[in-house]
Amino acid sequence: MTQREQRHKGRQQSAPEIELMASVKAEELEFREKPETKVSFSGTPSHESVSEDDRRNLPDTVRPGVKYRHIEVDYRLVAKLAPAPEEEGSDGRGSGV
Repeated sequence: MTQREQRHKGRQQSAPEIELMASVKAEELEFREKPETKVSFSGTPSHESVSEDDRRNLPDTVRPGVKYRHIEVDYRLVAKLAPAPEEEGSDGRGSGV
């Protein structure tokens, strides 16, 4: 069982509107400098999002000049959109249409 599967074991979640999954493998990987990464969303309607990765043979914080061998990374990003304000009813639960 992967780390991601262990974190979500037993959870019941509704399906996200957006789901992005990617996997990468490499025999050898070396960073010349420390990478800067960022994931962000903007716009309307608002949203709830989560991103996570499951790494094998690659630490969360990599070091420049170190060769990492036989690496695998599985990445997942999910987002659930919130209803636009005009779609919500007076009770905040939606229009009921």
